[in-house]
Amino acid sequence: MRITRLGSHRFLKQSLLHFIIVLGMCVVPLQAQNPPEMPMQEKYENGAEYRWLHKTVLASRTLDTMEDLSSWSFSGSGEMTLSTEQVKEGTHSLRIKSLTNTAQVGGQGEWLDLVATRKFANEDWSRYNRISLWIYADVVGAPAISCSLTLHNDGAHKLPDHYNEGRHESINLKNHTWNHVVWEIAPLDRDKITALDIGYSLPKMFPDPGDQTILYFDQLELQSVNADHVEGWDVAPGKIAFSNSGYTTGSSKSAIASDLKASEFSLVDQATGEAVLTKKVESIKTALNSYQVLDFSEVRRPGTYALRAGDATTRPFRIGDDAWRDSIWKAINFMYSERCGTVIPGIHGICHQDDYSIHNGKRIVVNGGYHDAGDLSATGNTPGMSYALFSLAERLKRQNEDPVLYTRLIEEAKWGLRWTLKTRFGDGYRTTGQLISYWTNGIMGDEDDRFSEGVNNPEWDFRVTAVEALAARILKDSDPELATRSLYTAEDDWKYAVAGLEKAAPLPEVYGAQDELERISYGVVASVELFKATGDQRYADEALKLGDQVLASQERQIQPWNIPLTGYFYTGPKRENLFHRFHNGQEQEPILALVRLCEAFPNDDRWMKWYSATVLHSEYYLKAAAKADAPYDVRPQTIPER
Repeated sequence: MRITRLGSHRFLKQSLLHFIIVLGMCVVPLQAQNPPEMPMQEKYENGAEYRWLHKTVLASRTLDTMEDLSSWSFSGSGEMTLSTEQVKEGTHSLRIKSLTNTAQVGGQGEWLDLVATRKFANEDWSRYNRISLWIYADVVGAPAISCSLTLHNDGAHKLPDHYNEGRHESINLKNHTWNHVVWEIAPLDRDKITALDIGYSLPKMFPDPGDQTILYFDQLELQSVNADHVEGWDVAPGKIAFSNSGYTTGSSKSAIASDLKASEFSLVDQATGEAVLTKKVESIKTALNSYQVLDFSEVRRPGTYALRAGDATTRPFRIGDDAWRDSIWKAINFMYSERCGTVIPGIHGICHQDDYSIHNGKRIVVNGGYHDAGDLSATGNTPGMSYALFSLAERLKRQNEDPVLYTRLIEEAKWGLRWTLKTRFGDGYRTTGQLISYWTNGIMGDEDDRFSEGVNNPEWDFRVTAVEALAARILKDSDPELATRSLYTAEDDWKYAVAGLEKAAPLPEVYGAQDELERISYGVVASVELFKATGDQRYADEALKLGDQVLASQERQIQPWNIPLTGYFYTGPKRENLFHRFHNGQEQEPILALVRLCEAFPNDDRWMKWYSATVLHSEYYLKAAAKADAPYDVRPQTIPER
């Protein structure tokens, strides 16, 4: 796995976090196995790049053989020349070289230091759907190497646009070899192409001795291929959409297609090659389209299978109670590979030792924890990631399952916990992370330092309290010293959170970003975790009080819409705006708060209210809203309108 700086992919980290939290709340038996070595190595032949590069080229048109610079321009602190040093085909290649190796970082956003632009005279590329380019990287001093392509269209739909269409970012490159880069542009308007940019961002403001950045480009082509099916709700022709992770034994099991010619399908056992089930392909019509459904829910025998319908055959997949195990290990591997402040073999060394937070004349180095999913920020998602890992570990231990996975979950969770413990000033102020997109030199006091002011935020104090209290309970026997420190810290952080909440002004609602419900939900979870760790009634009292506010924030009346819904949440007890997240997803927190209340206080008079609230949300919001995109049954991002 390579860490790249370009692109905004924080949703990936949030999705993994939610995945692990859900597993921690479910009963999915997992069997012991030897832990994989990390960082795990990808199976290249299973990836999209392998598939793209092995497509048949149906037609092509050469755009530039890099023998002439007259149609090229260059920007950045460097030079662009023709070269004979590295050539893929012909006599020359196009070479760009940085003369300073110094990143020109602007603000906190992304930047491009070297840009080679090939100009075109309002060309119509509609006949073709792929750009092909060969790139040779000769780079010293960059832990990861990636470039970007930007297409400029001056037709009715201008590219690039404000939705970032027209940009292909985070193209990973292998060093000291030719890389064949292809970009399928079928969804993009390309009726009046004026330019194609090839960009590179330097990784450091202060290069190390010997650093160099040289890129060679050759053989730029337009191509026509059978492009990936990326738009619309129908399944790609001749394909079957199925769960690549597999299906658990007792779950419903189905796959979807759009244009199968076969009237029957078979489920084939990969161990024997025999069909264990043959059924009719069902045809259904939904609000989205007409579909073919392959339902094999009756098969419960664990094994590895594939679906076959005429000429269409899926990849093998797992049926069994261990179907999600590989996904769990891959999520842990992702987290490990994103660790900051330590050596990750094959990815990076010790990093960001001059990334810090300041408060009242004090300074905390905030490396450790995790980089963000699409850049190198010291991510504020670290406490939530640690909480999710501890939660799943607790469930495994309670059910006496998979000690190997349990041990690895605890190891990774403790990495996040230590960052959580070290990033507090002790008076309610702490760091919540630090945005950064480059590698620093580790020397404090120069221009590549990144720093921010500590904040006193009751929601954040609740967030860290939850993971500290949970860790104290789980680590009590295996690491009593760390458990004791976590518990004392949790009680201290909770004290500041409650005091801050009492005197805090009403939280201004920023749609999709912050609101009262999120804050009080974290307060419930933190207070429940401390009650479970200590038995102290004051924590229970706070959890119950805030729990009433969570209940008051839920819609409990059926709304007479096209799809009748209820059980969703508003942003607070005033019930003025819908609760929704479109970037850092925290939409699980109210339900997690109610589940924790049900677990901790089974004899409370409000137990049925908490339980019924979770059922309403599940049955009359999540499942009901998912009918909008049947047969995929994926919950819509939010309620678009009333």
